Amino acid sequence: MSVLFTLLFSLAPVLGYFEYLQLVLQWPTTFCHTKPCPTWPPPNNFTIHGLWPDSKGKMLNDCGSGDDYDDIPDAHMRKQLESDWPNLTSRAGEIKKYQEFWGYEFNKHGTCSMDRYNQDQYFELALKLKNQFDLLNILRNHGIIPGKTCTVKDVEDAIKAVTAHVPNLNCIVRSSQRSSHIMELLEIGICFDREATQMIDCRRRWKSHPDINQPITLPR
Repeated sequence: MSVLFTLLFSLAPVLGYFEYLQLVLQWPTTFCHTKPCPTWPPPNNFTIHGLWPDSKGKMLNDCGSGDDYDDIPDAHMRKQLESDWPNLTSRAGEIKKYQEFWGYEFNKHGTCSMDRYNQDQYFELALKLKNQFDLLNILRNHGIIPGKTCTVKDVEDAIKAVTAHVPNLNCIVRSSQRSSHIMELLEIGICFDREATQMIDCRRRWKSHPDINQPITLPR
């Protein structure tokens, strides 16, 4: 019995048992500095990169067969996703490419939460969590606006003032900015418990910046 229990426990991350969720929101302009975007300017607000189920011990990816996604037929749901979870490397209305993008995210991440959320529930939850708060407005209320330089600590403190929990920041360095030592803010992760009813501290932190005093900016 103990051997069987140990085996099942060790397989839990592989099978997709997750312990918490990370909603990853991206700043479109920074994203478009990393990949070509056909529409310029990109959206002037944070959009969803993904909703990532995770565990404390091991990062969870690709917990299904690789082909678990079904194209979203509901026009209202697609419209919401096109607005809040757009494929920034495609033009608006290129629904086939959008479906491929959402399918990639679901097959890689969403399948790791299928013990609790089916596909429809997964996308509905991502939209619901994203719309719980206006991240750009939160930053503006703390003096952090696009084009202005701040620090990692400034952004973390602004978010913690609303969520009471530590976010996860991912920053990049553009070749044109290496001499200034200013990084661009690419993504902010907000973490939730398994039931998505309570925010929690993000446990697995990106190591993209040297320390909390790193100068960063939201490029315009």
